[in-house]
Amino acid sequence: MKIFPDVMTTSYIISQVLGFVSLIILCVGYFLNKDKLLFTQILGNGINAVAYFLLLSFVGGIGSILCTIRCLIFYLYDKKNKKIPTNVFCLIILIFVACVCITWQGYYDIFLISCYLLFTISLMFKDELLIKILLVVALVLSITYNVIIMNVFGYIRNVTELVSVIIAIVEILVKRKKMKHEWLFNLCSYSILLQ
Repeated sequence: MKIFPDVMTTSYIISQVLGFVSLIILCVGYFLNKDKLLFTQILGNGINAVAYFLLLSFVGGIGSILCTIRCLIFYLYDKKNKKIPTNVFCLIILIFVACVCITWQGYYDIFLISCYLLFTISLMFKDELLIKILLVVALVLSITYNVIIMNVFGYIRNVTELVSVIIAIVEILVKRKKMKHEWLFNLCSYSILLQ
């Protein structure tokens, strides 16, 4: 299995540098709350779109543009503390599916579109733990796609994002366990005081 293409073109090198920049932005976002996560996703996906177009991956490029728009829509609704209407959510899903149908290049595109759809679905939830668990699956799909199209920084970025998300999940679980123990401790203390 080849990791790098036979010829290192300027566009390939630039795409990999952009991939590295988006790596930093996206990984930082996974440790932030949902609003800030969405903002870093807007920026990171915009950079990814350019990187994918430089690799001539039209599904990746157009998909990243759609991800940028999707995150902007979710960000604006979250800022207003409003839930995304079902029709807007369904429209976003349909646009992703149409994108794949129009730009289909091979069987491997199904991995990336599945990643985009799963990430979109995850953003409908308020529970940060559930969002991040769904992101794990989405990132595995994206890693698979990037390995197939030989996007080195794409899969390095996705593996790093995956590790970041797993660490963020552990942090959430530890925090929840600590809160559960504090609640139990407070309850026991209160019952002792009542006696």
